[in-house]
Amino acid sequence: MKPEILKSLKDQLSYDQDSGLFYWKVKKRGFGGGVDVGSIAGTPKEGYVKINCDQKQYRAHRLAWIFVHGEFPPSGYEIDHINGVRSDNRLCNLRLVTRSQNNMNMTSGHRGVSFRKDTKRWHARICIENETILLGNFDTKEDAISVRKEAEIKYFKHYSQRS
Repeated sequence: MKPEILKSLKDQLSYDQDSGLFYWKVKKRGFGGGVDVGSIAGTPKEGYVKINCDQKQYRAHRLAWIFVHGEFPPSGYEIDHINGVRSDNRLCNLRLVTRSQNNMNMTSGHRGVSFRKDTKRWHARICIENETILLGNFDTKEDAISVRKEAEIKYFKHYSQRS
């Protein structure tokens, strides 16, 4: 991030590391009347808190990282919410991870199976030699888990998880 952009953001927003909240330092005019100084900045969208500033949208967890560390994560790293709650942007809940580590997060309790809020279906996938293979979308978690386990046996043979 360019230093002048970070300065502009810091001139307009403050970040509370303990609560994970951003607050407006300036009065903003806009659709719906705008916001007052001291108002909480950001709107939940897709689980993340997103903040519109200077005609650009930022995810709050990325801004939190930049506000504290002065730069985006190094190449090859992402910011992960430790507790899995995308709107919890407390500094103690944010950590650097690789894409591979971040992809290990599970919403089902089973690796490679997660619930898709947009389709309201269970999504099964498996990663083979850094390539993700979609195994399908299912109405039930059990069906997705079953297909994932079959794929583990097929692709990993004796290395597959059989639990």
